[in-house]
Amino acid sequence: MGSSPRRPSSTIRIFSSAEYCLRVARRMSLIALAAPVCRVCDFCLIFVPFGQYDGPEILSYAISLICSIGADVGQTAVWGSQQTDIFGSTGTDGVFGMWYGKNPGLDRSGDALKHGNYAGTSRHGGVLAVSGDDPGASSSTIANQCEQAFSSAMIPVIYPADTGDILELGLKGYGLSRYSGLWAGFKLVADVVETTRSVSLDANSGKIDLPAGDFDADQVIQRWPDDRWSQDQRLQETKLPAALEFARVNGFNRVVMDAPGRRFGIVAAGKAYLDTRQALDELGVTDAVAVQIGLSVIKLGFIWPIEPDGMRAFARGLKEIIVVEERRAFIETQIKELAYNWPASIRPRIIGKADENGAPLIPSTGQTSPSLLAIIIGRRLLQVADHPAIRENLARIEKMVKQSTPRDSIPLRIPHYCPGCPHNQGTKLPDGGVAMAGIGCHSLAAWMPGANTITMSHMGAEGANWIGAAAFVDRDHVFQNMGDGTYAHSGILAIRAAIAAGARMTFKILYNNAVAMTGGQPVEGGPSVSDVARQMSAEGVAKLAVVSGAPESYSRSDLPRGTGLYPREELEAVMQDFSAFPGVSVLIYDQMCATEKRRQRKRGKRPPIDARVVINERVCEACGDCSEKSRCIAVRAVATPLGIKREIDQSSCNSDLSCLEGFCPAMVTVTGAKLRTPAAIEDTGSNWAIDEPVAAELEAPYHILIAGVGGTGLITIGAILGMAAHLEGNECSILDNTGLARMGGSVTTHVRLAPSGGALHAPRIDAAGADLLLGCDPLVAAGAEVSVRVAEAKTRAAINSHMAPTLAQALDPESSGDRADVFSAIESHITSDEDDLVDASGLALALLGDKIYANMLLTGFAFQRGCIPLGLAAIRRAIELNGTEVENNLKAFTWGRRLAADRQKVLGLAGLAGEETETGLGSLLKTRMNHLADYRNKAYAVRYGELVDKFREREAALAGASGAPGAPGALTEAVAENYFKLLAVKDEFEVARLFADGVFDDQLSAMFEGGYRVDYHIGRVKSGGGQGKRCFGPWFGRAMRLLAKSRGLRGSILNPFHFTADRKRDWKLIAEYEATAGVLLENLNAENLELATEIAAIPDAIRGFGDVRDRSLITARQRHHQLMAEFRTD
Repeated sequence: MGSSPRRPSSTIRIFSSAEYCLRVARRMSLIALAAPVCRVCDFCLIFVPFGQYDGPEILSYAISLICSIGADVGQTAVWGSQQTDIFGSTGTDGVFGMWYGKNPGLDRSGDALKHGNYAGTSRHGGVLAVSGDDPGASSSTIANQCEQAFSSAMIPVIYPADTGDILELGLKGYGLSRYSGLWAGFKLVADVVETTRSVSLDANSGKIDLPAGDFDADQVIQRWPDDRWSQDQRLQETKLPAALEFARVNGFNRVVMDAPGRRFGIVAAGKAYLDTRQALDELGVTDAVAVQIGLSVIKLGFIWPIEPDGMRAFARGLKEIIVVEERRAFIETQIKELAYNWPASIRPRIIGKADENGAPLIPSTGQTSPSLLAIIIGRRLLQVADHPAIRENLARIEKMVKQSTPRDSIPLRIPHYCPGCPHNQGTKLPDGGVAMAGIGCHSLAAWMPGANTITMSHMGAEGANWIGAAAFVDRDHVFQNMGDGTYAHSGILAIRAAIAAGARMTFKILYNNAVAMTGGQPVEGGPSVSDVARQMSAEGVAKLAVVSGAPESYSRSDLPRGTGLYPREELEAVMQDFSAFPGVSVLIYDQMCATEKRRQRKRGKRPPIDARVVINERVCEACGDCSEKSRCIAVRAVATPLGIKREIDQSSCNSDLSCLEGFCPAMVTVTGAKLRTPAAIEDTGSNWAIDEPVAAELEAPYHILIAGVGGTGLITIGAILGMAAHLEGNECSILDNTGLARMGGSVTTHVRLAPSGGALHAPRIDAAGADLLLGCDPLVAAGAEVSVRVAEAKTRAAINSHMAPTLAQALDPESSGDRADVFSAIESHITSDEDDLVDASGLALALLGDKIYANMLLTGFAFQRGCIPLGLAAIRRAIELNGTEVENNLKAFTWGRRLAADRQKVLGLAGLAGEETETGLGSLLKTRMNHLADYRNKAYAVRYGELVDKFREREAALAGASGAPGAPGALTEAVAENYFKLLAVKDEFEVARLFADGVFDDQLSAMFEGGYRVDYHIGRVKSGGGQGKRCFGPWFGRAMRLLAKSRGLRGSILNPFHFTADRKRDWKLIAEYEATAGVLLENLNAENLELATEIAAIPDAIRGFGDVRDRSLITARQRHHQLMAEFRTD
C-alpha cells in the first residue's frame, strides 16, 4: 500500500450529518487506499446495494450494502469479505468491509468478532467495525459502551469526537486496518452520530502516511491454512505494534493545548473531549489563560491500546493528569498501567473516576456534561493556580447549576403507539393473563397502565427467562410478545428452546411487515405469515393460530394443517383457549404497521383511506369504551356545549376501525369519501408591510432549544436553521435527541450557532444555556429535559399553546393533565411574556389547512420577534433547499412573522379572535331546557327548571345567611348538569333524533366531499350472550328519521321499548335522583353543602350504553350509598 499523493492545499466548508460522513469515509477509502491499478470493493452490512462505478486509471470498485440477519452472522460475513484471496477471486483485489450495529449487537457477537480479527484482513482490504453506543440508555434497555468488547477481541479502538473526525478517522481507520491486518473498532455515541454541523476540511484531511522502515505485509494478512497459535502470536507481537505505530505516525492523538510551564493535564476522547472543551470555554480558559496556569490538553482519537510514547511525552512535566471519560474507566486504567513503571520524578498524579483520596470525582453513570466537568475541572485548576477569571466563572456555573434543578412534578410525555398501530390490539391480554415484553415497538405496552406486560429481555431471547422461572412460581402460563423482525433476526431460537424445555407458554408473533421501531425497514428475508406458520409447525408447535384483520385473504392451503384462522374480533377467545394449552403454542397476529401504511399512501403505493369513523358528539356519552377497546391516540376528548365528548382526529387516524368495538351507537363509518381540506386563507400580501426584525448580531455562541413531539416535523426546523447559519458562513451544530420519539414521545433538537471561526464544541445545550426555547409542545417544554437547560433571566420563548394528546389520554381522553401546572412550569423558568404563547396548531390549520405547519409558523413568529439571529434571505433559501412542501412552509414562516407583527389581525383572519360567548348558569339552563323541550316536550323542560330553581334559591339563602353574595354555586350547577343528564337519557328515540335532525348530516358535509356512504354501527345482544355491534347500511338513516318522529310514544304503553331492562333502569334513576334531591333540600346546611354537591354530581359517572352503563352504575350506586350515609350522619 503506497502513501496517497498530497492534494493541493485548500479548505472547504461542508454542512453534513455524521451518518453521511461515515458513508463518504467508506467511499473515499476506495480511492485513497487503492493502488493505481487495484480493483477494490466495499462491503457494508447495513443498507441495500448501490451498484458499480468505474473511475479513472483503471480503478474500479463496487459498493455492496446489505442487511444481515443477526449481528454475529453479519460480522462473519464481513470476515468473509476479507477471504477473497482464499476463495480465489479473479475480479477483485480487495474489499473494504464495514459492520455497523448498536452496541448490544456487538456484545452478543463477541466470538465472531474475535475470529474475524484474529484471522485478519486481506492484502488490499480492511475492516471498520462501527458500534453505536448508548451511554445514557436513551434508546436501549441498558446503558452500554463498546471499548471493553473491542479490546477483549484485541481490536484497536478509534473514537471520533465530531462529524469532521468521522470523515478523517474513518478513512485513517481503514488505512490502519489494512496496514496492521487488524479490524479497526469505531466507537460512535448519539451526541456524535446524531449531530449535523458545519465542518471545515483541509484538502489533505485523511492523508495517510506509512511508518518508516521495512514492513512485511505477509505477516499481517489473512491466510489459509492458519493455525490458531501462530494467529495469536502474530496478532500480539506483530499486528498490534503495527497498529500503534500507524496511529502514532498518522496523528490519531493530538495535543490541542500546551503550556511552557506545564503543571496540569487533561486527557479526553470523543464526546467527553467536546464536553471538556466546552467546560473550559465556560470557565474562561483561553489559550492565553492555559499558558498562564500551565494547562495542557490532549485529544485522543485512538483509545486502545494507548500509544505509550506519545502519552509519556504528554505527561512529562505535569503534576497532575485528569482523565475525562464516560461510564467505566478505560483510558484512565491504561494510563495508570503505563505510568506505573515511569520514574517517580516524571510520574504525575492521575485521577479520573476518583480523586487522589479515592473519593468519587467523574461519575461512571449517565453522561458527562460541560457544566458538571466545569465544576470538577475548575475546582482542580484553582488548586493549581488561583486565576480570577476561573474563580469567577466557576462561581457563576455552580450557581447556575443549582438553580436549574429539573421540575419533577410535570408528567413525562411517555411514548405510545401510533394511531391505528396493530400493537394496540395485538398486545392485549385475556383476564388474568400476563405477557412479557421484548425488543420492539410492542414493548411500549409495559408502560401502559393495566397492560400486565412485565419484564424485558435482550433481542433474540424473548421467552427464555420463563424457562428458568416457570418451575418456581405459582403462575402456570405466560404470553411472550415478539415482533416479526425479532423472530426473523434470532427470536426463533428462543421458541425452539421453549419447545425443547417443555415450557407452557404462548408466543404472540406480532406480524406487522416492517421493522417499525428503527424506521420501517423490511424484515430481513421477508418471511410471510404462511412462512412463519410453516416454520413453527415444522419446529413442533402443536397449537398454532393466525389472527388477522382480513382472514378472508387466506386460504386453508396457505397454512399448515390444524392451524386456526380467526378474525381480530375473536382474539380474546383465542388467547383464553391458548392459555389452557399444556405446552408451547404460537399465535400469529397479522396486521400491517400503521406508520408503514401511511408512508405507502403518501408514496402512492397504497390507496387512500376508504372508510373513516366519525362520532356523533351529541350521541356520545363520553364513557370511554371506544378508547378502552382501541387504545388509540386518535380518539380524543372534545369540549361541547353538552360537556366533554369524543371525536376522531382525522388527520392522524389510520382507519384501524378498532374503536368501532366500543359499545356505542354514536359511531358511523363514512366510505368513498375524501376529507375536505380546510381552505387556506387567501394570502394576497398587499396589506402587509413587515420589516425584517433587528436581531442581535451573532457575536458569541447562541443556543436554540426546540422541544416537541416526534413525527411533527421538529427535526426539520433544526435542519433549516442550521442550513441558514451555514449559508451565512456561520458555524452551527444540530443535535437531534429522539430516542423513542417516533412513537409520540418527547423530542428535543439542540441548535448551537456561532460566528464564523467560532468554536462550537459539545452539541448539546448545557444547563441554563438556552437563549431561545421553541416550545412546539407545552408538555415537553415544561419537562425536566428542557427546564434544566433554560434560565428565567436569559431564555426567551415562543410556545405553542396546543398540547398534543398523551398516553394517558389514549386510555382516557378526559385525562388531559393539569394545563395550568404545565404553563406555570414554563413561565417559571423562562423570561415570561404573555405574548410568548400562541395557538400555532390552530393557526396553521385555519391559515394553511394543516396543523403540520405549526412548527414552521412558530419559527417565523420567533424570528420576527428578534429571537433568531439569522437573516431572512438565508432562512428562506434553507426552506427551499429542504425541498419539502416549500411553498406552504414559506407561507407558514411568513404567517408566523405576521402574527408577531399584528397578532389581532392574524387571529381575526383565522377566526380565532375569541368572540365573547354567553356563560354561566343562566346560559346552561337555557341550553338544557331547549334541549329537553326537543327531547320530549315543554312540560318536561319545566320539570327540570323547577328543581334547579329550588336548589338555586336554597343555596343562595345559605350564602346570604353567611354574609356571602346570594349567587348560585357549585351545588346548583351540579344539579343542573346531572339532573339534565338523567332526564335526557339517550334512549332509542333520542339517538334517532340526534342522527335525524340534520345537525350530524351537516357535520359530515363539512368534513367530506360529496358522494360518500354512511353506515351505522349499533349495539346488540348476541344470541349466545354478551354484547356486540352490527353494521346497518344507509337505509338505517331513514329508519331513524321515522323513529325520531315517533318519540311522542315515549312514556306510553305503545312505546315498543317500554318494558326493556335498559329503559326501566333509566326511569328508576330519574326517580331516585329526584328523591335524593328532596333529601338534600330538606337537610342542606352550610356544613354539609360540599358533601351535598358531591352527591348531586354522582350521575356524571354513569355513562355509556348497555353493559358499559350497567358497570358504571354499580360503581355510582356504591358511591351514592357511602355519601348518603355520611350526609344523614351529619
